[in-house]
Amino acid sequence: MKKNLRFGLVGAALLIALLAYLGLRQSNDDVFELREAVSKVQGEALDQVAPDPKPSPENQHLSKAIGSSSSNRFVPENPIGVALLIKELDAASNNEWNAAIPKDQIDQLHGLSKGDIVQIRLGHVDLEGTLDVIVLDGVFQKFLVRLSENAGELIVNYTHRRKLRAHLFFYNQSDAFEIVGDEKDEFFTLSSLSVSDLLCAPKGATYPVHIGSLQSTIDWTPPPSPSPEDGSVPILNSKPDSEFVIFCDFDGEVVTDPRWNSGITINAAPLPLATDASWVTAVFRRVAEDFMPFDINVTTDVSVFESADPEKRIQNVITSTKSAAPTAGGVAYLNSFGEGTVCWTFNASEYSCADTTSHEVGHTVGLGHDGLNTDSGAPLEEYYAGHGDGETSWGPIMGAPRISVTGFENVNVTQWSIGEYTNASRQQDDLQVIVTGNNGLG
Repeated sequence: MKKNLRFGLVGAALLIALLAYLGLRQSNDDVFELREAVSKVQGEALDQVAPDPKPSPENQHLSKAIGSSSSNRFVPENPIGVALLIKELDAASNNEWNAAIPKDQIDQLHGLSKGDIVQIRLGHVDLEGTLDVIVLDGVFQKFLVRLSENAGELIVNYTHRRKLRAHLFFYNQSDAFEIVGDEKDEFFTLSSLSVSDLLCAPKGATYPVHIGSLQSTIDWTPPPSPSPEDGSVPILNSKPDSEFVIFCDFDGEVVTDPRWNSGITINAAPLPLATDASWVTAVFRRVAEDFMPFDINVTTDVSVFESADPEKRIQNVITSTKSAAPTAGGVAYLNSFGEGTVCWTFNASEYSCADTTSHEVGHTVGLGHDGLNTDSGAPLEEYYAGHGDGETSWGPIMGAPRISVTGFENVNVTQWSIGEYTNASRQQDDLQVIVTGNNGLG
């Protein structure tokens, strides 16, 4: 009897261990699906959410700015579900196993057509959406997946050497996620970031961004002077022998890119002064001076840009059309140099146009904002305007020196900064980042 009891106890212990193992195995294999998670809380919470929420004035403004006929374009149908999804993705990105994304989960987009349903697993999280935009832009391949229940967008960008950088944004949320990898990799990597980590935007900015660089407070523009008879932009180059190129695009551009305006084509008109050769030259000279320390050619010649290696060039569209960021002075994707994505300048006076151009290109090579903290270290200003008076006034390019400072219309000296002013919010060495980053500049 004792022997049988002993065997019975051992059998029970083995059964418990087996169940525990299976339970652990199940917990590791659990897949988070938005609709399943939401169904558990619908009775308690979702009945308090209107099925067709009214857009805020901010959303109304934004949807009109991008030409959408729907005022609810950027309003998620299920905000509680989005919050749960962000929480699960954040957990996945912080787990080494879940943050490794099999490359076929993203590479499947190459075999799909516009309008196809897309199902992607990121760690233990399943995403579903519709392939809404496909852009084959020369050597670049770009996709936009609109998530189900209008939750947000997955924007995918492949370079001509098959490097991947994808971004997952949720409408009206500051959280964002990045997926990066290379063709030779078996897995891509998921990381948790914020909208302001990826775009020229203030901390806490939500997606889609409509506030980038500050608009200039100075509306004055010089009177037009004689221009070429054909109204063309003068051909200017700062370092024509360099293989790296910054293209200052003054004469308008047609841009279709999932990273801007949800992939809806932007017909960017030139600024009114773009036909004024002296104004274009003055803006060019200011930008060229900012980048003079580096091995890079600032140019107004589109043929120079088009002949450059796609991974060694950036295009800055100088325009009055603000679809990419309706209330900004300019906007850019961080670290987008050589990725086939334009950056934007909207500020129109000579000084602010040039400063904004250098600022936005600075973002594309990895630079963040230079702001101001309080004496206790708390954030005070996202963009530092500068200090000093008259000829000795100074401001950082990655701040906002185009905003007036006491005693002078614009600061007289603008420079790449290392946070050398009092209460600087960032000690990033701009010069070091530009020459040692992934850009190849020297």
